[in-house]
Amino acid sequence: MKIILLFAPILLIPIWLYAQFSIKNLGLLVGAGGLGLAFLMPQGGLAGALALPWLLFTLWLAYQCLFDEKQPSVATRSWSGRAAFLFLPVGAAWAVADRSGWQPMGFQATIVLLTAVHFHYAGFLLLCIADRLMQTGGRSKYKVLDFLLIAGVPLVALGITLTDLDGPPWVETIAATVMAGGGIWIAVEHLVLAFRRTDIVTSTSWLLGSSCLLAGMILAIAYGWRPYYPLDFLNIPWMYAVHGSLNFLGVGIFLSLGWWRNDRKLELIASSVEYPWPKSELKKDQ
Repeated sequence: MKIILLFAPILLIPIWLYAQFSIKNLGLLVGAGGLGLAFLMPQGGLAGALALPWLLFTLWLAYQCLFDEKQPSVATRSWSGRAAFLFLPVGAAWAVADRSGWQPMGFQATIVLLTAVHFHYAGFLLLCIADRLMQTGGRSKYKVLDFLLIAGVPLVALGITLTDLDGPPWVETIAATVMAGGGIWIAVEHLVLAFRRTDIVTSTSWLLGSSCLLAGMILAIAYGWRPYYPLDFLNIPWMYAVHGSLNFLGVGIFLSLGWWRNDRKLELIASSVEYPWPKSELKKDQ
């Protein structure tokens, strides 16, 4: 699970930030590198201090992207796109807590780490993918999806918190249903897109990604409803091993790869239209 978490700041998030918002910053390198070093040593003050730059970078990123007009802004994008930049620092804060060995409100160490993973993948990457998806169709079509995702991410965290504190189980059940509903919607939309694309790499990536995401969301629903329809094998270790891996592959690898490939081809098409002759010939003419 630690490796899955580290993939987000070291590789996946930088790719999304550059591809979608043209954001590249030294703070990203320092923050991601510090977090990586923090996971190479035992929990404690030093590990927490090394993880802190990642939290500071995500806070800076949230401010820059949401409020600073000089930076690529997400103000005109979907609510999910904006919320992604608010959820990311939450995940970073839980990563700092994990490395510091701090267990807020007495949570198990596993829950602290899983919360960090949840906000990096479901809170940021999944919402960024949803935001990119919403650009392919009318905004009114995706209003419900926007609501499911924005409500689902914090609801899942709240539900797990209350369950760990012996609270009412129905909160986690509702949270899992809402979040999984949004995830299933995204998976189905990408299945449709996969069969519409002629590029084999893009369509295969979306097909694999949507299949993994769909399986992961079905497991999330089953886990959320376990107080009423128990399944013996659905426990925390099994969920973070299987559900976490499916979401990592679906959201972090295949869907992200599909959008990178799709947008890259669009850029190449646009450049070929702008320059219908080789740039070397253009220089000769000048």
